[in-house]
Amino acid sequence: MKAFIINTDTVKTPFNEHPRSLLILNHGLKEHQERTLRNLNIDFQFVHDASQIEDKGERIIFYDHTYVSENLLKEFISESRRTGKATVCALKKGAVTSRSVVPTMSVDEGDDHVTYKLFYYPTASGKDNLHRVIIDPDEYTVKIRFPKHMVKEENYAVPITTKLLIQIEHWTNLWACNIAGVLGYVQEFRRSPKMKLLGMALRARSANPWKVSAQNVSIGKGCDIHPSAYLENALIGDNVEVGAGTVIRGCKIGDDTAIANNSNISYSVIGDGCNIMNGDCVQYSVLYPRAFVACKSLNCCFLGKDTFIGGGATLADFRFDEKNIQVLQKGRKIDTGNTFLGSCLGHRSYIGAGVVVSPGREIPNDVKILPSGDNILTKIPTRGNFSILEL
Repeated sequence: MKAFIINTDTVKTPFNEHPRSLLILNHGLKEHQERTLRNLNIDFQFVHDASQIEDKGERIIFYDHTYVSENLLKEFISESRRTGKATVCALKKGAVTSRSVVPTMSVDEGDDHVTYKLFYYPTASGKDNLHRVIIDPDEYTVKIRFPKHMVKEENYAVPITTKLLIQIEHWTNLWACNIAGVLGYVQEFRRSPKMKLLGMALRARSANPWKVSAQNVSIGKGCDIHPSAYLENALIGDNVEVGAGTVIRGCKIGDDTAIANNSNISYSVIGDGCNIMNGDCVQYSVLYPRAFVACKSLNCCFLGKDTFIGGGATLADFRFDEKNIQVLQKGRKIDTGNTFLGSCLGHRSYIGAGVVVSPGREIPNDVKILPSGDNILTKIPTRGNFSILEL
């Protein structure tokens, strides 16, 4: 079998990079694509458009902005072979499609499924009508409790799956892909062989699922982790510092990152060389390399490389008007279908203390934002003669 990957001449805002260079779980999309294909023993070739594909043997075709997990691709190929027809991949609608922000992708939505640009052709086929293969990606769903006045659903569903297909056409898709990736690591643990889980239970000296999850931790070389820190379902890189009282759950932490005392990092991807200051809470967020966070709460946000968020800054993630979060795509407002979503900062952007950013906003590269002048103290009266000290 061979895979043909169709090149797209495009860059994604606010990072102004091609999707294949963007990071998912701290590795480029290109690396994920190639590793998945190699693991399935599939040769691959890049082409500029479908007309360049002359090979009429068994093949799959997708675009270079597509992230497809190994488990989903394996199931799609297996089901396609069973039909013996040319096929296109679709996902059954559910938590995975809802949280991956489908409205920002160029896909076809049916009543109960979403059809993506992932195709399969059997040997000596290529002009047949496409048969739709529908895969249910919702392996496991966590229900997060919220008061009924805040969410339309009875509970807010968060998918945990190893079967993922996302077209990276907007920063929200990239954010969803990263978060789904770390949650997928938790799902892989849940599906571990019984003997492996038994071994972890023996090491934990308990069958309590939380204590067993604390055994599912990988720690790199040269790390300095305080004994009072709590780690669970975590992948920790090299030379990472974790302070006293810090909690890290369901995360991937890059090399040379420093997380200070009493921080809470949950279900997030933290890049290489990041700094998270004392008492900060980072949940369902993605931090690219060398991001610096001093604000106390960051939820469902995306920070580019070399970004800074000062203490007292707020990146809001919820609307008060009972509507879903909207984002801009090519100048159009798009309803994400999500109740909770933060903001995205481009590379080298700074958010100063006291700034409030509304949900779903996209900050371009190289932008530095301070509060309005009336809210910044620039003159200080000195005691005694009350002269003014200019800053």
